[in-house]
Amino acid sequence: MAVSDWFTRLTVGDPRRRDYRQEDLPDTRPKLFFTVLKTRFWQMFGLNGLWLIFNLPIFVWALLMLTQLQDLLGTEAAATALTIEQFVLKIAPALLAGMLVLVPLSVLGGLGKAGLSNVMTPWAYDENEWTWDGFWQGVRKHWKQALGVETVNGVAAYVLLNAAFFYINTAAYWNSEGQSGAVYVYSAYFIAGLALIFWLMTQYLYPLLTNYRMKFWYLYRNAFLIALGRLPEGLLLLVLQSALPVLLFFAMGGYGIVALFVYFSLLGCVWPQFLASSFAHIAFDRLLNPRIRNGVVNRGLQSAHRVNEDAKASGDYADEDAADEADDPVNENESNVNPADEDAEASANPANVRAKPSVPPANKGVKDK
Repeated sequence: MAVSDWFTRLTVGDPRRRDYRQEDLPDTRPKLFFTVLKTRFWQMFGLNGLWLIFNLPIFVWALLMLTQLQDLLGTEAAATALTIEQFVLKIAPALLAGMLVLVPLSVLGGLGKAGLSNVMTPWAYDENEWTWDGFWQGVRKHWKQALGVETVNGVAAYVLLNAAFFYINTAAYWNSEGQSGAVYVYSAYFIAGLALIFWLMTQYLYPLLTNYRMKFWYLYRNAFLIALGRLPEGLLLLVLQSALPVLLFFAMGGYGIVALFVYFSLLGCVWPQFLASSFAHIAFDRLLNPRIRNGVVNRGLQSAHRVNEDAKASGDYADEDAADEADDPVNENESNVNPADEDAEASANPANVRAKPSVPPANKGVKDK
């Protein structure tokens, strides 16, 4: 091969290779997930480093709390011999005191989550987003909502944890007095169920924040409805997110904390957020996007199409005006809803979703390879 041909191949590519077409996109969600994982895996390490800039105080404090709790529980044999009431009585004071510091720190960490989600949202669709620019753009655009979200989340987590400890301690007291504390035990189970639903809500908050334009409290309303509507998928998400750190902690024995330190330093936040974004996009396609004017369903897949009352079943627009509207570039998080019709549009959408996701038209969704 001549030097000129080699240079052309290097800069232009193989002329015999056809262009990447929409038919070459993955046809199922699992294929899309593993395609993105293969493409973006090494970039996730750099993105996790950017996240650590905002979350390093949380990271250090959480490890200190974990070390203190491990010292309180003693050896593994002693910890496993404790009853639930004894376990709670041992860790409750230290854990609640640590949460008082952790909640304000988590508010600052919300800025990092906003930047992380701003990059992870297009990545989960196998679309391009620069790591550095996309991260800081997300921080600048969503910092107000992120601070509000983390303030609400931190206060709610502290209240739920305090309530659970109160009911467990009260049940232990009445049992020690020879009376039944079943009511308080069931109350503690109820609080645990609320905590689970709330945790599932938090997994959808940042994907909602970066995909749609809606009022602050509608973020929580939609996240709550999605968490209930997709409960089995949310439980699967919980298992997938917690499996690796739990396995590392128990498999490494006395070096469990060191293993967690390495895990969260390298990939510990990006991996759960990638899973959450992937699951959230499936939920959005089922519950939100079909009800939004010009919303895109199955984005990133071969079957991607816009939902429009004037569109054909195949996703092609029935008239030139609709096609021209779709061809217009859409600014991120901006709605093409007429301001005069915004209230009417909001009332027609579920839970007052006031804007459609910012995505390119489905008939232009060709990736560069």
